[in-house]
Amino acid sequence: MTQPPIQLVLAPAEQQIKTGQMVDGAVNSAKILDQGIANIDLGYDVGRQNLLTNGGFEIWQRGSGPFASGVSMGPDRWTPSAGSGGGISVSQDNGNVDNYSKSSVQVVASGLGAGGAYAAFIQDIKMSEIGMYVGTTISVSIRVRASAAGSISLSLLVPTVASGPSVSNVQSGVFETLSLTWAMPAGMSPASYLRVQISPLVNGTYNVDNAMLVKGSVPAEYVPMHPADDLARCLRYYEIIGLNPPTIGGSGTNILCGTSYAAGAGSPIYIPVLFKVIKAVTPTVTKLGTWAVTNCGQPSAGGGGLDPTGFQLSAAASAAGTFYFFAQGVNGGASVEANP
Repeated sequence: MTQPPIQLVLAPAEQQIKTGQMVDGAVNSAKILDQGIANIDLGYDVGRQNLLTNGGFEIWQRGSGPFASGVSMGPDRWTPSAGSGGGISVSQDNGNVDNYSKSSVQVVASGLGAGGAYAAFIQDIKMSEIGMYVGTTISVSIRVRASAAGSISLSLLVPTVASGPSVSNVQSGVFETLSLTWAMPAGMSPASYLRVQISPLVNGTYNVDNAMLVKGSVPAEYVPMHPADDLARCLRYYEIIGLNPPTIGGSGTNILCGTSYAAGAGSPIYIPVLFKVIKAVTPTVTKLGTWAVTNCGQPSAGGGGLDPTGFQLSAAASAAGTFYFFAQGVNGGASVEANP
């Protein structure tokens, strides 16, 4: 006859296992139910995927600035904006940084205080790129250093669709964390975009560093990406070819070049150039500087041969014989802009 299993019944006071009774490592992933830890139970310092590009402000392909309102970008994927009399200037700052960062953004705001004047430093993320997060809860955190309390704010919004929450700094003179959580609206068009916005509210100089945007209701501490991955994300939207170092104002190289022999005037040459990283959209390619040419005019970049993987350089001979072109000197090269 089979004996029934022995059942151990604990008294109510003994049903809770206290932290001090657990050996280090006793609770592991195998002992936690699938989805057993909700996002709300995560700590601020639990590493998660950053939805921002260049959140640490370490990549400055266009140079160290200063950049004013109206330029396409300052540090990669971040744009200064101002209006109604407000002014803004952003520059790379290697001296005033947060923790392990190599650089921060120095933001100088001016003209504020008059009616309607504003200044902002923003990253826009197209919904076509983060569509899987539409209708979900997201959280953002960023480190700021301000000269006075209440002088700079952090906001989330979808321009022309919905305004999210906003928060301003509470301390002064030291780096502090601003963070927000927002349930994004559902049903947004792929053409709309999420905006992360840092807004100076008072004229002055500020530092911004280490921004983190994650899915979930708990903001996350900034976790730096591997430098190769960080650069690859930025190259998806922008790159410069033919400059060494790769910043406008650097020394030119002849990496972009073409040569051929022409039977007569008008004979063409076509040179394919592949991008370092496939672009987010079909980009705009701009030839930089005046290139060295022999027996041909200045080459054109793009034209009919352009897609997210590369572009085409072309030129035509002026007369029979050898002809060639190459990028040279300061600013000689090409810039590739692919902002969705």
